[in-house]
Amino acid sequence: MLNVYFIVQKGRLAYECLMALASLRCASPNFAGRVYVIEPQPGPLWPDDPRVTGPLRDMLMRLCDDWVPLHNEIFGAQYPHGNKIEALRLLPKAEPFIFFDSDTLFYRNLNDLNVDYTRPSASNLCTNTWPKLQPNGASLAQIWQSLYARFDLDFLSAQNTGYAADDWRRYPYYNAGWFYGDCPSEFGALYATMAQDIWHNSPIQLTGQNLYPWLDQVVLPLVIHALKGGAVADAPLDQDFTYHYRYLARAFAHAPLPARRALHVTTRQPHLAELFKQYDPFYPFLYGNSGAEAQSIGQAIKRGDETVLRNRLQQAGLWVR
Repeated sequence: MLNVYFIVQKGRLAYECLMALASLRCASPNFAGRVYVIEPQPGPLWPDDPRVTGPLRDMLMRLCDDWVPLHNEIFGAQYPHGNKIEALRLLPKAEPFIFFDSDTLFYRNLNDLNVDYTRPSASNLCTNTWPKLQPNGASLAQIWQSLYARFDLDFLSAQNTGYAADDWRRYPYYNAGWFYGDCPSEFGALYATMAQDIWHNSPIQLTGQNLYPWLDQVVLPLVIHALKGGAVADAPLDQDFTYHYRYLARAFAHAPLPARRALHVTTRQPHLAELFKQYDPFYPFLYGNSGAEAQSIGQAIKRGDETVLRNRLQQAGLWVR
């Protein structure tokens, strides 16, 4: 059985997760797997209560199969992105899994997804967000080599030698918006061990590099390589099933038509609309004119020109979430 999981907490993630779950249920009404929503709990690592409350919580619980509390042992509020790492230990062992970020739209039935879970992978839709070369600092090769060496991984076999040594694309790097594997226990144990080691004891070659918020994406290629996985060309989750919008303006500007249709259908359901209207950053896009404005801007910008698109949307005051 395929297990899909999301992380939820109060605020933005809760409303994004509502859209993700609702669109998933619309696109996959007969989904054969199980949908887990995992929620961090108040405790020593969460000074403020991160739990969702009220009608929003009730609706989220209706849309998932399992609502699971996460009692953080590693990161918590100091690095919320770590929830996706710690949550893996809560999923059924030795069963295929996929993690999805909450800011994801679903527009095709996941029952039709055909991937090899024994070869873990993650989203290729990324840019060179990390590392950032420092004056007189280590090179890209030196930075990545230090990380592979830290965990006794073969650095040479991980590289795409079709790119030069100073080209970031030579070194595996993924967007952690989705990733999958065949055993969450094995994947999660490696992920947690490597992430803690790099977080607390980075190689000297990482001097000057920011690990917040990039730690999960720094470690992900190491985990995938250790588990004999790798990049998948034209990965179906990046092409045919989901759209990772990050900022809602991007969905209106550059999402494929099926994703925009899913967005419209999902947010026009009255029982969901009354909840979405409570979230100020969503309201003008879903029920006002901001969506049309973002779409107009997107029509004038080539797909893939992410920097140009972001700048134009920021100038228009639409880059909000």
